[in-house]
Amino acid sequence: MGKVITVWGSPGSGKSMFSCILAKALTRDKRKAIIINAEISVPMLPVWLPDQIIQTNASVGQVLSSVEIDTSLVASHVTVLKSYPFIGLMGYSAGENPLSYPEIKYAMVLQLVNAAAKLVDFVILDCSSNMTNVFTPAAIESGDLVVRLLTPDLKGINYLKAHQPLLVDGRFHYDQHLTFAGMARPFHALDEMGYIIGGFDGLLPYGKEIDRCATEGGMFQAIKYCNPKYTASLNKVLDALEQMELAEQALTDESLVDALAQEIAGSSRIRRQKAASTVALIADKDASVLLPFADDIASGLTKPEAQTRWEVLHALDQMGKAGQRYDEDVLVAAEDSLYDETNGFVREAAFHFFCGYGSASTDNSEEVWTQIDEAIQCYHGNPEFTD
Repeated sequence: MGKVITVWGSPGSGKSMFSCILAKALTRDKRKAIIINAEISVPMLPVWLPDQIIQTNASVGQVLSSVEIDTSLVASHVTVLKSYPFIGLMGYSAGENPLSYPEIKYAMVLQLVNAAAKLVDFVILDCSSNMTNVFTPAAIESGDLVVRLLTPDLKGINYLKAHQPLLVDGRFHYDQHLTFAGMARPFHALDEMGYIIGGFDGLLPYGKEIDRCATEGGMFQAIKYCNPKYTASLNKVLDALEQMELAEQALTDESLVDALAQEIAGSSRIRRQKAASTVALIADKDASVLLPFADDIASGLTKPEAQTRWEVLHALDQMGKAGQRYDEDVLVAAEDSLYDETNGFVREAAFHFFCGYGSASTDNSEEVWTQIDEAIQCYHGNPEFTD
């Protein structure tokens, strides 16, 4: 199965352009990607391919209005770039409008994404900003990695505030989305806007050359004009996908898990952070494979960087639920994280760890109840712990 990357966010934040640039980056090594856009108010096939005449029967609307969606149906409706055959496109055709097809069904979007993921290495879902288009919430649910683009202004911030309540269900993994400031310009108050939403993971700055690619119908040429900040954000997505692939391999290769645990215990800050992030992904899939390496993983609690500690705490939480018992040194280090004054993510991860560990058995509960009780008294009413 291919990886599904969902791109959603506020209007005018550069979602479609980012999807095209991402597709180009993902297929540099000749792996294959499909971009799917189901925004019928602006049919994307003629935007992507203005010089190519595309028949209406190639429209994604034909697929979504079918009785059942399978791989053969999807494959027959993919339009491949003539100049770059590693990228396929699915969208609405020129002249189609909201009355051209029956209303889209949520279940059919899930079928489409699932079938497309069986055909290629990557499926990129370029979403509408409108949540009433069910493609968007279904795409967010389906995404292995979700990228949220917001214009760093009051429109972007208020778009997020309006739509966050619609995505509180756990299947949308709202807190795990990467958030980028899209179409960022020098006059934007990036720090202030980032503070309001909890921070940006990266910037996608506005560029005249990229904008020209969009207006002239050359969206797949824009990757040549990405500045260093745009490229750094793009690399964050590529690194996250690489970590997902490594986590899946580690589920069946104990030597990889051992190597990751050694990296967490090692001296390189960057390697520790990447290894801890990958171990956290493994823990979500099958924490039992991590149990033989608990000591090395737990050593990450003593490292200075916050990311290593909160990722390790998440992994230890999952391992505790899988039956791992921890000695006093680990619990003391976790307690130090519980009162870390420099980072809220570390504090919250430590709180989850103690609650999860205590819920695993009566003995565990008795062992950590003092820490949980003290934390409740300290953090009662704190916005970090509203859940």
